[in-house]
Amino acid sequence: MALVRNLNSTNGTALAISMVIGSGLFGLPGLVISETNAVTALFCWILVAICIAPTIHIFSELGYRLASSQGVAGFAAYAVGNWSRGGFSLIACGALAVGMPAFFMVIGAYASELLHLDPASWRGPIAIAVAWFATFMNLRGVHNLAIVNQLIVVSVLVIMAGIIGLSLNNLGPASEALAREVVNYKPDINLLWAGCVIVFWAFQGWENLSFGLEEVRDPERTIPRIYWFSFLIVVVVYLAFAWVISASVYAGVDATGLSGLSALLGTGPVKSVLLATMVVVLIANANSWVFGASRAFYAAGQLGLLSHALGQTNGQGTPVVSLLSAATLYTVFIGLIEISGTSPSTAFMLTTQGFIIIFGFSIIAYLKFKRQVAGAWLISALAMIGWVFLVHGFNLMLIYPAALFAIGCFRQARAASRQLQS
Repeated sequence: MALVRNLNSTNGTALAISMVIGSGLFGLPGLVISETNAVTALFCWILVAICIAPTIHIFSELGYRLASSQGVAGFAAYAVGNWSRGGFSLIACGALAVGMPAFFMVIGAYASELLHLDPASWRGPIAIAVAWFATFMNLRGVHNLAIVNQLIVVSVLVIMAGIIGLSLNNLGPASEALAREVVNYKPDINLLWAGCVIVFWAFQGWENLSFGLEEVRDPERTIPRIYWFSFLIVVVVYLAFAWVISASVYAGVDATGLSGLSALLGTGPVKSVLLATMVVVLIANANSWVFGASRAFYAAGQLGLLSHALGQTNGQGTPVVSLLSAATLYTVFIGLIEISGTSPSTAFMLTTQGFIIIFGFSIIAYLKFKRQVAGAWLISALAMIGWVFLVHGFNLMLIYPAALFAIGCFRQARAASRQLQS
């Protein structure tokens, strides 16, 4: 049975927001400050938002023209030819295989804080538990996720209001000090790049949404609405949070690390309520990401890159084998990250570079549709400038997506050869 069109403008926008807002909002502000500083971190959020805006337009156009479970991998393959479809699909799967475990570990860190447990000991086991919980939620179907995804928007607004309210006493003088530093800021390009690459994860989610666009009703009208409505809401929330957190650092608050935002939650019952709400939002975010990631593995199964069983659905149109196999993979990677002591920032970088590469080819795909439209060249140029800045510093890390691309193309060619022989 094929995938079923269950997504409309309302639940699609809620799904998009819940895919984007989550670990990026609660885990990355502290992490990027740890890797850079409060002022550079603020500029990183602004720069990445600017870089992403043209891409949102491109995705909204390609989304309804090339809607399929292959998502952005399908966009990129359209740019250079069908021979590359397997390569881009495997890049997406490889990025998700590393990034999803790191994302679950953000939830594990905050849940440990909520339960008064040692994050070093408990974030891994909790991350595995959340991965399987989100998987079982998805096994129940998209309809059951809709209410959860819509509640996430209200929850985020409650958290934002709570944090700003708790920080008001310190924000005045600290904001003035931060504003002076912003005006006099002299950028360190290498530091800015390192911060932007981490922040880029916070803006991932729209490409993950693309793997589910085959399930959108009236795609030509609905898909652009989903992308733009969700983008505007996300940017406002992110920039507000980025300012509050950077200003709080200037006020002497230690907001660094994966669960750094917990330092802004006050104490006692208020902290417990806000922290619990954050964990709920993160779990809703996990539900949405598991949805999109399972569709990427489903597409790889259909292409013959991975087991054909991954490319099958049950009677309700749910890719059950893909969901369960992905959860098993996440469990293994969470264990490997914990045992090896790999930094979560490294895992996020490995993930973002794969999608950044695919983004570049998506720009070319957009131009193939719009080459006669003058404005499309301007949008593509702006998107490409942001892409070049984001991709230029990966160096040896590019071996990972390059190897996945080569393996994917080889597997696709071999599968096609077998079909011809049979």
